[in-house]
Amino acid sequence: ANTYGSRDLDDNHIIPYIINCIIDNRDMKISKEPFDYFRTFLNNHDSARACVEIMEHGRSGVAYNVGSQEEVSIYELIKTILFIAEDQYGITYSGNIYKVIDRPGDPRRRVLDTTRLYEDTGFKPEVSLEDGIVEMFNAVIDKRSRKN
Repeated sequence: ANTYGSRDLDDNHIIPYIINCIIDNRDMKISKEPFDYFRTFLNNHDSARACVEIMEHGRSGVAYNVGSQEEVSIYELIKTILFIAEDQYGITYSGNIYKVIDRPGDPRRRVLDTTRLYEDTGFKPEVSLEDGIVEMFNAVIDKRSRKN
């Protein structure tokens, strides 16, 4: 699954990349088809909790997919992050968003079947995507303030 958290703040993953572009007001390069690519995102706190649940309640020898069941398009992800930037941080993004990235072989949907995890362990994510994005914004802002 696509995990994210406050220690993953560079541009190697999509959530911190979008946040950094917004804060720096720099142009953003995204998938050519952001409406057609879907992902699930799981906060690292929940990912760690899921692993503990598997160790405590999972069946021996059984593989588990760890992830969220909330499927989000890349377009919706960007829209959500832009809304949080403006609504909670007063940051208005005026950079350009270019639909240029074409990654052959990249699946349109990267959504894990987490049914076994949920049924065997009772696991449910606690950190909403919106709350996780706020956590990421705070971590990026904090990291930048410590550098100055």
